[in-house]
Amino acid sequence: MLITALSSCHKQLAIAQEFSCQNQQISDPKEIVSDFKKTFSLELPKHWNTKLYYDNKQSELFSADTLKSIDNTIIINASMVEESLTLDDNFKDRLEQAIKSGGLTTLKTGSTGFKSYEGYYHLGEGIDKNMPIRVFQWYIDCKDNRYFRLKIDIYGDENTDIKLCQALSLIRTLNINKQ
Repeated sequence: MLITALSSCHKQLAIAQEFSCQNQQISDPKEIVSDFKKTFSLELPKHWNTKLYYDNKQSELFSADTLKSIDNTIIINASMVEESLTLDDNFKDRLEQAIKSGGLTTLKTGSTGFKSYEGYYHLGEGIDKNMPIRVFQWYIDCKDNRYFRLKIDIYGDENTDIKLCQALSLIRTLNINKQ
């Protein structure tokens, strides 16, 4: 039997408060989209291009507004990884090393959970495809030998804070299904 952790559509996420989001939302009609293994779901704009992938270790959802140019869209990669996660200093150090080796500079990090789950986020910036990019990553420990990973890519250098807040407004609709 699946028990779903429901989120409030009216309450701002603590993570959005970390970035001083002021109710920036994507007003397009939305639909509920689940990952392939039905471990989580999100409400995403209906016209976004969404692809599902899975293997024996994870189930992923990739989504973006492909009607817009890459420097005007938000790219979301959400996945449930079937592996335990410990959000300790060792994890944070390994993540920071991976970020640096990927050519990103850290802008902000912090420990912010989702509902009753612990979480850790990282915001970095760099250059990709000869364009500025901001990469937001949020790791949420689900405590049942799996974790949720969110990655948001924002290309270009215009309205990056607004785009991040818009993406985070979609994430507040996240439902994580219990095993």
